[in-house]
Amino acid sequence: MGELTGGWKCTKFLLFVFNLIFWAFGLALIIVGAIALDKYGAIFTLASNHSWASGPALIIAVGCIIFIVAFLGCFGAIRENNCCLVLFGVALSIIFILTLAGCIVIAVFKTKIEDDLKGILKQSMNDYESNTGVRDAWNSLQKDWPKCCGTDGPDDWTNLNLTVPTSCCVNPSTNCTIYRQNGCYQATVGAVVDHWPAAAGVAGGVAIIELIGIFMACGLANAIRTGTYEVV
Repeated sequence: MGELTGGWKCTKFLLFVFNLIFWAFGLALIIVGAIALDKYGAIFTLASNHSWASGPALIIAVGCIIFIVAFLGCFGAIRENNCCLVLFGVALSIIFILTLAGCIVIAVFKTKIEDDLKGILKQSMNDYESNTGVRDAWNSLQKDWPKCCGTDGPDDWTNLNLTVPTSCCVNPSTNCTIYRQNGCYQATVGAVVDHWPAAAGVAGGVAIIELIGIFMACGLANAIRTGTYEVV
């Protein structure tokens, strides 16, 4: 009977640990996507006709794929299954390419979101009274997050001959006399700009980790296929 030599034993162990971390990362993506949908759902509702609004759903989908692929890698490493390791390497290569594409998308969509958002907010204000979904989204933005009023301020509502919503009130439990003065555009863009460098950094770091995983999986699969064993 044969078994992997010392160096490849270490690689097998590292690949198994790598996949556990990768599995946890996939789970984290699913959670992050769900939190984004919950916290920023109002913005994505208003921007439903724009491609970047599907971002949280895409994050959840990628997390699910990573979750499954990591399991494949764990199984292939622990069972020394060449087929599973090859499939894992191919799948991880595809995810690596998608991650690089994601880095580019993050850079491009930062500017696009900033450009689109003000028009989306201003246009949707016209539908506040006639569209329940739009009204709920605006009330959520103004009352819950990021706690703002109108696109640029409360005057946006009066300029449209609309009553300033009670969700703009600083203290809605009393007779509303004081409205929030900060507009939702600057508040939302500020949050996006603050989190964008972290998102880009995470995407870049994940791409490097994936590349290491690809090399380990391919090397281990080749060792198993060519019979790099010691006799025991």
